[in-house]
Amino acid sequence: MIWTKVACNGCDHHFRTLERTMHMNALLTRLRSHEGMTTAEYAVGTCAAAGLGGVLLKILTSTPIEQLIISIIKRAFEFLFN
Repeated sequence: MIWTKVACNGCDHHFRTLERTMHMNALLTRLRSHEGMTTAEYAVGTCAAAGLGGVLLKILTSTPIEQLIISIIKRAFEFLFN
């Protein structure tokens, strides 16, 4: 059995087996891994974009906003062509 020293606030009486250390390193590597996170982030981003798009569509197709956009376009054409 191979033993390896473990850092413990300056003491040198803590040792672990190399096998256990390697197992813990592998576990920590998996826990720190971000694999799969991008899929979740894309899903959340897609849902947020779809929700925002729906809200914007509802706002822009409402009667007061339609009238505001039409009046702005009419004023712009009157300014340009009069």
